[in-house]
Amino acid sequence: MKTLFVVLIISFLTACGGAQDRNCESKMVNNNQLITGTSGLKLEISNGMYMTFQQMESIYESMKQCVGVQPPTGVGPTIYYKNFGKNGLGAAWAFHTEGVIWVNNDNVNLPPRNCHSDQNALKHEIIHYLLYISGSDVASNTDHGSEFFTKCDALGVRTENGIPY
Repeated sequence: MKTLFVVLIISFLTACGGAQDRNCESKMVNNNQLITGTSGLKLEISNGMYMTFQQMESIYESMKQCVGVQPPTGVGPTIYYKNFGKNGLGAAWAFHTEGVIWVNNDNVNLPPRNCHSDQNALKHEIIHYLLYISGSDVASNTDHGSEFFTKCDALGVRTENGIPY
């Protein structure tokens, strides 16, 4: 009976947020060439990613649908994974600048990264990109005043006890 109780508790905890997201990569993925997807999304040579390009493109498509912005065919942001600490870019998870999304792959100056941090950071920065190309008010975009950050579940990286979820 005690064993059954422990198994039930573990099963319950796993079902309530502890389960592995099947769209997550548990190991880092590297990319050694420029990739351009059918959506227009581009991935430059990048290392230390917890997502495949196909997962990035899926997130891009879902954010476009949520925001209701459809860039012209073949137009999309360019994503770079860079070590922000080594390149003097600070300690942010990611940021967007005029059509380029920079994602930090530094595992020293950030809490432990995982697939959830990469997904949440990318969703957030794609919203910035979509607002940018739609001509949205710059102040609303930079100060996160748009309702799309909340509506599209793109508030940024969420952590619990320092671990992204």
